[in-house]
Amino acid sequence: MWYAGISGYRSSPNHPDGFGHGLLRLGDQLAERGITQLVCAGVTTEVCVQTTMREANDRGFECLLATDATESYFPSFKAAAIEMIVAQGGIVGWATDTDTILGAING
Repeated sequence: MWYAGISGYRSSPNHPDGFGHGLLRLGDQLAERGITQLVCAGVTTEVCVQTTMREANDRGFECLLATDATESYFPSFKAAAIEMIVAQGGIVGWATDTDTILGAING
């Protein structure tokens, strides 16, 4: 996962989620800035990305997965992770491609 704009943040290689581990606590850093919505991307979809999204969701963040900015070694694992993320009306978050995200941001 890439943590844009979080000065000094480093994730621990032993813990895929940035919220509970690392040099600085990512959730606290985002909350201090008033950030409540996250666009998530990275590798692998079914481990690091999904774990980070679940942790963020548990901490009250709204998450959107950029589906074409994440990948897995196995396409079926990526598909399964996306299906789990958006299940039950977005229980963990929502998912769409980067063109849609950028179109919404740019109006």
